[in-house]
Amino acid sequence: MAQAYNFSLRNGFPPGALARIKGSLPPNGKSFNINFQTHDDYNVSDIVFHVSVRYGEGVIVMNTKEKTKWQTEVRANTLAIAAGREFEILVTCDPTQFRLAINGLHFADFKMRRSHTHIRAFSAQGDANVSMISFESSGPGFLPGPAGPPYPFPR
Repeated sequence: MAQAYNFSLRNGFPPGALARIKGSLPPNGKSFNINFQTHDDYNVSDIVFHVSVRYGEGVIVMNTKEKTKWQTEVRANTLAIAAGREFEILVTCDPTQFRLAINGLHFADFKMRRSHTHIRAFSAQGDANVSMISFESSGPGFLPGPAGPPYPFPR
């Protein structure tokens, strides 16, 4: 069953910030996406960092979308995420790259194509049963925006 979650990030997603997404994947699902966006509305937003978990294909795709145009995909094969299993994805922001970890192991780095200073929102949607989304930061003054629905999510 496709689900969608959207969060405003009042203070953006600065270096030292971490997003944690936990859940499980339905046996008949194919993919879900995680986006760090410039605007709350996905349809008009540029996407600074896009993660497409295509577990039906055994691949994770990372990209940036600017002015409605997708840039060159970075693809990485993986068996770390599979249908019917639980997962935890961590995304951290460094000054020049995003780091992606899956189930406690470093998976990939993605060089920033647009500065993290443009990030104002987060969205996740697709075939995943999300149980928790959290935002943490070691930086000063970091506060995530109001959440809807509240997290952790009830099962």
